[in-house]
Amino acid sequence: MVRRLLLVLVTALLAVLAGTAPALAAGSVDDAAGVLDAGRLTGAASDVPVDVVFVTLASSGGNLDTALVRAGSAAGFSGKQPRAGTVVLAVSLQDQQVGTYYGPGVTLDDGAVTSAMTTDFGAARWTEGMLAGLAEVRSQLAGGGGGGFPWSTVAVLAAVVAAVLGWLGYRKVQGGKLAERATADRAEQSAANGLTVVQTRERLDNLQILVQALPDGGADESRLSAELNDVDVALRAIEGRQGDSPDPHGEAAQLERMVAGLDRTERHLTLLRAGGGWEQLWNDEVARVRAEAQRLTEDAAALRSEVPGDDLPSPADRDDELAQLLAAVRDGRTPVSAGLAQLLAVEDEVEQQEQAVAGRRAANQASTRQAEQARAAAQQAEHDRQSRSGGWGGSGFGGGGYGGGYGRPRRGGFGGFGGFGGFGGFGGGSFGGGGGGGGGGSRSFGGGGGSQGFGGGGGGGSRGF
Repeated sequence: MVRRLLLVLVTALLAVLAGTAPALAAGSVDDAAGVLDAGRLTGAASDVPVDVVFVTLASSGGNLDTALVRAGSAAGFSGKQPRAGTVVLAVSLQDQQVGTYYGPGVTLDDGAVTSAMTTDFGAARWTEGMLAGLAEVRSQLAGGGGGGFPWSTVAVLAAVVAAVLGWLGYRKVQGGKLAERATADRAEQSAANGLTVVQTRERLDNLQILVQALPDGGADESRLSAELNDVDVALRAIEGRQGDSPDPHGEAAQLERMVAGLDRTERHLTLLRAGGGWEQLWNDEVARVRAEAQRLTEDAAALRSEVPGDDLPSPADRDDELAQLLAAVRDGRTPVSAGLAQLLAVEDEVEQQEQAVAGRRAANQASTRQAEQARAAAQQAEHDRQSRSGGWGGSGFGGGGYGGGYGRPRRGGFGGFGGFGGFGGFGGGSFGGGGGGGGGGSRSFGGGGGSQGFGGGGGGGSRGF
């Protein structure tokens, strides 16, 4: 992800360096109306550090902005906006519309440029009007406008690239240190595991001998032997790796479970052999199972309160049964072997029901998450729908047309194609003067904002004359 970001930044920097380096363009002329002196215009544009395109149309069909988009590259346009580093000076004779447009990499007061052309255009001096507009462009760029080399943009991009490179270098150094610590940690854990393996093997062998020595072993001996055999198989797999485990910490957790299993087997073995302190050990074993049963009852009750339903687990209360079993074995009315078998059966049943409760809770949580995600998706879809349907598009309030449409906010106003109510900007139109302005759109005689003529103020795409 970070490397992709760095590639994007470097590409952007190279694009700025390659695409906006100061260079002089001869200018070009697209004189569909046949009224311009192309030689004078291209010669005059040779000292301007942007590409200037002079465009005339016999008729724009009522909308100069749309006509220029249709004209495409010949009029200096690429798609719906002028090419990068390009200024387009355009006039439509029949419709009496004039406009100034500029692409990315250029910043101009387009209203001032358009105003500079209107006087000559009003007198049908088409080449002179274009030259007046060119002079205003040259003046603005010489005064620090957007046509010069964007050193500030280059500096920002270069600083960001340097910061990303520095961060990557820091991460590499830190990553090396972390790798060293991780290697040392694995080695330390592997050594601890080796000691645990030796101790567990010794304990396992001793327990196997004791189980085989049980008097009248029968089912008890078979059960305990099976438990010890499971531990033996898992332990041999670890011993076979000879301390070269790919996951020493995972191996440590596995050894911990083995030790817990041996503890359980050893307790049961002590009970069956009626060794010293077996009564207390019996009390502890029953108390442990009673605690598990009580926890199951509480968990099941909590689940029923969360998800009402007849199919939910409903474990029986085993407390009285376990209390009676405890007393029967201690009093000698039930042999230890039989009592232990009953206790293990209860424990197995409790564990199965605990798994059922946990599974049902997990399913309920997953269902809740899915419902929340679906609700959030629906809310986002509604928000997007409202966002798409709101506003007046590119030619309503707050600019629009080619003024705002080229990614460069212009000067406020109600611009666009005819602005508010189709009358050319709030305060513009037939009222004269520079009213709404600043946001593109076609302008007609004497108005600001959307519809404005020669001598009118305001900025934006095109005006009338």
